[in-house]
Amino acid sequence: MNRLLVGLLSFAVLIVMTTCRDDQSFRVPTAVSGPPAADLAAGTGPVTLVGAGNIAKCGQVGAAATANLLDAIPGTVFAAGDNAYDNGTPTQYATCYGLTWGRHRARTQPAPGDLDYKTANASGYFGYFGAAAGDPKQGYHSYDLGSWHIVVLNSGSPQLVPTTATSAQVQWLKADLAAHPAHCTLAYWDYPLFESKDNPNPNIRPLWDALYAGGVDVVVNAHYGFYERFAPQSPTGAADPAGGIREFVVGTGGARVDGFGGTPRPNSQVRNSGTFGVLKLTLDDGTYAWQFVPIAGKTFTDTGTDPFRQLQRSRSQRWPLGIHGQLGRRHVEHGQHGEPDRTDRRGARVFDRGVLPRTRDSDEQRRYLRDGHGSRHRGCTACLSGRRRYRRLHEEPGFAHGEPDGYDPRDGVRGR
Repeated sequence: MNRLLVGLLSFAVLIVMTTCRDDQSFRVPTAVSGPPAADLAAGTGPVTLVGAGNIAKCGQVGAAATANLLDAIPGTVFAAGDNAYDNGTPTQYATCYGLTWGRHRARTQPAPGDLDYKTANASGYFGYFGAAAGDPKQGYHSYDLGSWHIVVLNSGSPQLVPTTATSAQVQWLKADLAAHPAHCTLAYWDYPLFESKDNPNPNIRPLWDALYAGGVDVVVNAHYGFYERFAPQSPTGAADPAGGIREFVVGTGGARVDGFGGTPRPNSQVRNSGTFGVLKLTLDDGTYAWQFVPIAGKTFTDTGTDPFRQLQRSRSQRWPLGIHGQLGRRHVEHGQHGEPDRTDRRGARVFDRGVLPRTRDSDEQRRYLRDGHGSRHRGCTACLSGRRRYRRLHEEPGFAHGEPDGYDPRDGVRGR
């Protein structure tokens, strides 16, 4: 009897233990990889964005070779325009593109090119990519990837989707940048502003103006069948290592090869024609890195890394003594310093040109410190408390201001 009772108890314990293990197995289900839909990849740590433009042309093997590169590179794929030659028809997308890069469609975030609009309303492009292409009347949208905000713009049809300063696209762009205060921002579309073949395209300048004012770090374009990398610069083409935008031209997806003009464009750092490949961008919390990956049999490559744009600007700028003069390209006002030239993407008033007069303490300044906004703005953030000036870099959250950096004989403690 006792043996029978012990046996029954052992069996019951076995059932309970088995049931617990089964329950444990359902607590953390195995994640299944899916398409990098907008805002679903938000988080911290490095993420990968990889792609090119000028991709597929039936009868040519370039797209198949670059698609093979994508097979070995995880992450989100961008298609930067003119993806299916030479008219972006439904057939060209289904065959020329679909049989190569199409196997990565589920993780692709595309941008339209001018060739797509050779088919009425770019219906081949929007029909193929569906929701990932955005509203067919717009073709521009944005998504978050890790700690980065990614903006996709449309330069394919100046008539249907203008890029003028007053256009719906540029107004949307300004609002989107203001609504997404990500640490770093990257934008991509087809037609570049700068490249070493033709003169800058004036239709693209308003996009750059908005991106530059909004603190965007990187721009990626295609259109031309070569690879080119520029140093950070302003929309006018002036070198701006502290606050400029770095541009990549990556029209190397496999459909065409173009040559350069006679003289390289100012600020052009690396150029190559004749090598198909993809640009792999590793976007991290404090830096981004790039690598041009060539197809098999080619040797050209280009690699590098940069800190966030606001880190560069913060390290190079110093808050002046006495009055607040011009700090590089911009100053952010934290008190009543007169009329601003504009408002940046975070709602802070920005002065590009004028001189900010000295002011006494104000309730607004004290509220600014108390509410801890000092770490929320890009670039050089200065807070006034009494006559004490502090500077705190944007990447050090949780503080309204830092320790003083020096002494001003008139104002006491000052920040750099």
